[in-house]
This record gives sequence, structure tokens and C-alpha cells, in this order.
Amino acid sequence: MTVKPADSRESPFHELDLMDLWDGTGKTRVRQHVNPLRRDYQQPTAAPDWAAVFADPSLPLALDIGSGYGRFLLLLQRNNPNQQVNYLGMEIRSPLVDRANQWVDRLGLQGQVHYVFTNATVSLETLLGSYPGPITDVFIQFPDPHFKRRHHKRRVVQPQLVRALRDLMPPGGRLLLQSDVEELCAAMRNTFERYAGDAFTPATEHSKCAVFFSRPADPSASTGASTASLFSSTTGQESPVGPSGDITAAAAAAAAAEGLAAVVGPAADAADVVTSSKSVAANAELKCASPHVVTDPSVHAQDRQHAAVGVLETRWAEDAALAADGEASGDASGTDEDAAASGIDGSMEDDDADIGSMVSEWAKYGWLAENPVGTPTEREHYVAQQGLPIFRLLLVRT
Repeated sequence: MTVKPADSRESPFHELDLMDLWDGTGKTRVRQHVNPLRRDYQQPTAAPDWAAVFADPSLPLALDIGSGYGRFLLLLQRNNPNQQVNYLGMEIRSPLVDRANQWVDRLGLQGQVHYVFTNATVSLETLLGSYPGPITDVFIQFPDPHFKRRHHKRRVVQPQLVRALRDLMPPGGRLLLQSDVEELCAAMRNTFERYAGDAFTPATEHSKCAVFFSRPADPSASTGASTASLFSSTTGQESPVGPSGDITAAAAAAAAAEGLAAVVGPAADAADVVTSSKSVAANAELKCASPHVVTDPSVHAQDRQHAAVGVLETRWAEDAALAADGEASGDASGTDEDAAASGIDGSMEDDDADIGSMVSEWAKYGWLAENPVGTPTEREHYVAQQGLPIFRLLLVRT
């Protein structure tokens, strides 16, 4: 199939008119994979002069960790032009930061959107600790999966980053995790659960919106019910939630027959999910776009899983090829020994080698079937065109 590029007419980013701004900025080439454990990336980034970066630094901050090419925040601001919010992107590849800030200037968004070159894993606290306003919305979307087990310590979501967000975000702040690699999204979820489970909880969207779980809840169950009918909606479809707030046995069995387990978590305590009146989440009216739809009914769940496995195998091959290329050419991504020699290690503790397979209480809330923000990233744009699943978890700071 033909995948439309990010700035094509069919793309949601087309309205940014970035094609007209590429002269002098479009020929930016960077390596897809970066080793964040290099010495160069271990020095925490100092906070900027916030008054020089934003017109009103007291406004709530929407933070995109790993902002990539930068289109997400530009489109998020375009979709919510009247919000009193500042937007900050953090990215470890400096050429992308430079170009994104040039786009900001050409779009006339100075003082509202800004990008900074940094390693968020080690710099989050030092960089944002002095921000005058509240950090009400954080996005960690499609980070580099670093598939190889020995490279998991390069992943952006590490205990250090989780603890920093726990300390920086106010009650009601919202955090969106998403990836097209379930193993990675589960690892991110588990890391937040293990190191900040007392400070975050899955948002109420997981009990009100369509969710899915990629493995059968009860492999021995057998029924022909449709997965799409497992979700309650205004049309009177069957609800999978029993009186206690748990998924009903019939719903679990029906989901298992489809190869997907529909999981609707119990509603969280209202006091725990009161959002800031100034937050992006509140202003954007986070809601269910399709509360009764799990996946595209034209694509069977098993086929989607097989396709997802194919993507994983392809990305494994790409990762291996890039690693081999880097070793052969002495590429600038560096080696883990760089960080070891410097005595700095922001990676998982030794007892976290099993973080991806830990028994998670949050797993019962499932993955959101729809993007609760409504604004996609570039990666989401590409994955959606291929009909592949995206795994999403929305957390709220309690």
C-alpha cells in the first residue's frame, strides 16, 4: 500500500502549510537511532530564560517528550488556538530542534511554542524545575523502542524520568503514553506503575471509552459475539461492565473468541481525577470519539496482530542494520561504554530487567482505542494508514 507523507494533501498536517516553509530547512537528515547514554547527552540541560521563551511563562505547559520532527505540537496549537497554554518540545536530535524552531518562527508562533535540544531522561528536573506555571499535560509518544534487551537502558522512560514527572506535575495533570509496539508501551506503563503508582492512576477515559487488550482474557472461552458489541454507548449496545465495575464473564468470553479482550476498568475516584481548569486536557475536552468501536471491523484482530508482528520484525532488522552500520563506520551514536566511563547511568535498576513482564494492576484498564487528544503525531499518521494497532494509556496525576 502507498503511505501518504506527513505533508501530503491527505495528511492532517497539510493545514500547517509546512511545504511552503521547507526552503532552507527541509534538507535535514538525522539518524533514526540515538544512543542517549553517550557522554554528550549525560550533562543535564540548564533551564532557559522562560520569559524569553514564552510570552507568558505563568501559563500551563504542555510538554512533548521526544518531539521528533515537531509537527505534533504545531498542529495541537493550531487545533486549539484559543487555549492559554505554552507548548514545549524536548528532542535529543539537535537538527530537528533547529528546524522545528524555524517553523515556529515562520508560522508566527514565537512565545507560544518552543523546542529544546536535550536528553529528557537526565534533564527533565533541572530543565523544568524552574518553570513558573504548572505542567498540566505530558506526551510520550512512539519513542525509540530499542528492541534489544541490552539496549532497554537507552529507552526514554526510566525510573529517573518517572520520578521527575511525579514531582513536577500537579494534581489533575495528564500524561499520555502511546506506541505502535505493545511491548514498549507495556514497559512504559509498568515503569510508571512501579515507581509512581501512588501518584498516577489510569484516567476515567479507560472506563468510559472503547479499550482493547491484545491477548484473550480467557482462552478456553468460546462464543461468536462481536467485539464491537462489548462496549456501552448511547445507542444501547451491551455493556461489558457488571455492577461491581468489573468486566462481565460474558463480555470477557466474547472478547476472547475474537482474539481481543475488551477491558473496561472500574471508574476511578472522582477526587483523584479532578483536572486543572487550565489544562490542555480540559480545554481540549478529552472524550471518546467512538465509545462503542474497538477496531476497524474490516480488519480481523488476528490479522492485525500478525501485521504488527511483521512490523516488529522489520524494525528489529532495521535496528540491527543501523547498529552494524554504526559499528562499521564509528558512527556518532556512540556506545554504552561512553556512559559507563563517565560514571553516569540513568538506566533501570538491576531488579527491573523484568519490567516488561511484571504483573501489572493497570493492565486491566486496557489500551484506549482512540487518541484522547485528537491530534496525531507523524508516526501515528503513518501507522494508522497501515491499519495497525496503536497502544495508548492515559494517566492522571492524583
